[in-house]
Amino acid sequence: MSTTGKIVALEPNDTLDPKRSRDQFTWLIWLLAIYVVGLVVVAFFAFAANSYFGVNVTQVLSANGFDPPEKVLNLQLYAVGHHYFGDFLLDYQWGGAGNPWTNPALAPDNYPSVTNVVFKFFALFPYRVALWTFLTLSVPALLSPFLLVVRRYRPAVAVLLVCLLGLLTYPVLVNLDRGNVETIMVPLYAGVALAMAYHRWAWAAACIALAAMLKGYPILLLLLLVPYRQWRLCALALVGSAGASLAAFALFPGSWTRTFDAFHTAVSVFGSSAQPTQFITGNYSVTGCLMNIAQLFGRLGGNDALWLAGHPVVPGIVYLAAVTPVVLARHILPLWVRLLAALSAPQLVVPVSFGYTTVYALVLAGVFAAGAAADAPASLRSKRYALAFEDHAPEPLRIVGPTALVWAGLIAIVLTLLPAPWSANGGMSSLATIYEPLSLVAFVGVANVCLVRSLRLRRADKLLATGG
Repeated sequence: MSTTGKIVALEPNDTLDPKRSRDQFTWLIWLLAIYVVGLVVVAFFAFAANSYFGVNVTQVLSANGFDPPEKVLNLQLYAVGHHYFGDFLLDYQWGGAGNPWTNPALAPDNYPSVTNVVFKFFALFPYRVALWTFLTLSVPALLSPFLLVVRRYRPAVAVLLVCLLGLLTYPVLVNLDRGNVETIMVPLYAGVALAMAYHRWAWAAACIALAAMLKGYPILLLLLLVPYRQWRLCALALVGSAGASLAAFALFPGSWTRTFDAFHTAVSVFGSSAQPTQFITGNYSVTGCLMNIAQLFGRLGGNDALWLAGHPVVPGIVYLAAVTPVVLARHILPLWVRLLAALSAPQLVVPVSFGYTTVYALVLAGVFAAGAAADAPASLRSKRYALAFEDHAPEPLRIVGPTALVWAGLIAIVLTLLPAPWSANGGMSSLATIYEPLSLVAFVGVANVCLVRSLRLRRADKLLATGG
């Protein structure tokens, strides 16, 4: 291994070497400090916007045309105050329908069949009972990555970390506000992270397959298993999730072929449009980011934006090509880098991606907070403190790597967690749909630079060793 320059090639076991590991608690303090500064900026902006200009700064969560949802039967019966928990309401209506894909009275159902089977359970109960049950279960699901934090720190410190990096974050607020099924994904994403650290490949594949059955796009996480040559498990997860989803369509009345065709049409309509404006509001994908930048600079009617609206999958494909080398760089980049790149990829790759897809940031925040306890002062650790999973796992989930890469990762996580109320151009789109995807693109860019420089250093060392 070369230690020349600032880039160090990291073998998997190098993260176990304390001489090469920075103080994890210091990184956690920096993460908290940046996040608190961000919250202060948000609070001052929200106060000024609301008090001086009469701007409803909470509309990023509840308005923008998504609440109330379209084509809901007897809509007035489902209002909670003047809010509708729109995503849960749609799922509840779809779950209560015989066949939600072929029912013309309902909004087009773009969810996989397994998700609708899950919501058939909630549809057995009155709406408010089902709603509060779902929201009550969603809170521990969203906070599941912080279970190790609670066990490793003293109560006061644990409460501070869970509240700041958990409850008071955009992924938690927007998912509870929408009542989105993405809350179920958090324990599965956390399971992927733990399984990867422990090299429990079957568990990782199972969590990915379950997540793909609920939303589809998490199947991209199978890239994490590729550098370990887990071809059989990748095939089983892919075939199993697809097979279960296709088979579940048979549980709904009517022709299987007609049902699947209606589902395919709903998905196609959801992710495509000839109008740039359809990719703007609340869209956190790379395509949405580019469209919002075009709007910000008055270019939404330009030929470039019109071309992009006609080819919305192109930016996602380009980004996936940039992410793939990072995720596959098992022998160079540490696990936390590959996890952040992989878990955030579905959000940026698909043409339309709303804020509730940012739940992966909770997993990274929880992992970092738990791992930092090893370097925390004894006065802050729990009296029952024991070595955490990352202290003796084959691939520890510790924050290591070139300083520029760590900073890029921490900033991306902070900007993803930050509940930002500001909007651009008269409230048409949140500025977060610009800077949050850009922060992840920058992180992947830095990771690729580190990867290339590390490979060059290895090649130079090899030539020197062979006398070439």
